Amino acid sequence: MSFPTNHYQILGVDIQADDAAIKKAYKKLALENHPDKTLHLSAALVERRTKIFKLATTAYEILLDPIQRAKHDKTLAQSVRPSYTKTEQPFHQPGTGGTEPFQHQYQQRPNPPKPPEPFRPPKFHPFGAPPPNTSAPQPPRRHPFTSGTPPGPIGTTPSPWFYAPVSENPIRTNLSFLNHAGWHFRIEVSKKYKWILRPVLPLLNTDTEGDIMVRISVQRNTYSATVNALKDVVIDVKATPGNKGTALSSIFKETRQGMEICITIGTLPVTAAAPLPPTPAWSWSFDVDLGFLIPFYKELRVSHLMFYPHYPSHAVGKDGAVPAKKPFPMGSPQAELVSLFEEIQFVAMSKGFYCEEVGWAGRKRWRLAAVGSV
Repeated sequence: MSFPTNHYQILGVDIQADDAAIKKAYKKLALENHPDKTLHLSAALVERRTKIFKLATTAYEILLDPIQRAKHDKTLAQSVRPSYTKTEQPFHQPGTGGTEPFQHQYQQRPNPPKPPEPFRPPKFHPFGAPPPNTSAPQPPRRHPFTSGTPPGPIGTTPSPWFYAPVSENPIRTNLSFLNHAGWHFRIEVSKKYKWILRPVLPLLNTDTEGDIMVRISVQRNTYSATVNALKDVVIDVKATPGNKGTALSSIFKETRQGMEICITIGTLPVTAAAPLPPTPAWSWSFDVDLGFLIPFYKELRVSHLMFYPHYPSHAVGKDGAVPAKKPFPMGSPQAELVSLFEEIQFVAMSKGFYCEEVGWAGRKRWRLAAVGSV
């Protein structure tokens, strides 16, 4: 079954729905179809539910933006007919049953459309100036943590450039990022964590061809049981420099002063064992904090997770053993943490926990883990 492009129909709300109704509908649909909730389903259903989740998120963000909603309503008014024809059935007809998402009866406006008013010539100011525009659209609401400038038409955008808009929904705070180097990705952080500062991004002239880092200062937040059931972070990579494959690094640092999530996405060299992927796009979800392995610490505790698309033979010892002493192999989570915190002490862990193949939304990745304290 094809998916609708009508955002009201996607969320199953009336065209006159207020923000509260839109938020309620989105929350229900998002929680039902979030990839964390579909791990037990077949690959085809996982793909469908993931598509539904993305459509619902887009619909939610557009309908809560007054300008975007007005544009959508204008387009809808030009395309929606007073009633469905025999070949244009509503997404869900009463009495047909079914539990598939998006099966909602689209609600038309209660009043029939009025005929257009006769043309009246506009009134102009006696001195030739145009009349005052009292209904000019307001600029879109910009999140205080948004940074950068969106790209304009080809040839008008200065180089280098980047754009990092931040948005929120009932379950996550989201950062989208794109820049001149070819990066385009999205980081979604669960409402378990409250963002307290604008994310730290690479300086404008920083070379990001090889990797890119985003640091987010957070604090623990009160949240519902439904949010608690979700993974801490979702990464959605859409494009990379040179369409290369990528690996993911997550460092969660906790001190007496606060907490920080540091996400790094790095391109991988093209080799026989790791050829250029058919598409650089991929999504992943995980929990960032393994601090439960260190219930007590003096100055800080830190969890470092790395996710590779192939077996990370460079970062494990003989027969998959856990690297236990310096110098730690390059590309291992221990090597990075030692470079940041020289006196760090690592928690001992089994080789099965240190290097493990894990899955999410029908995909597989190899995860490396290191947890330590100072």
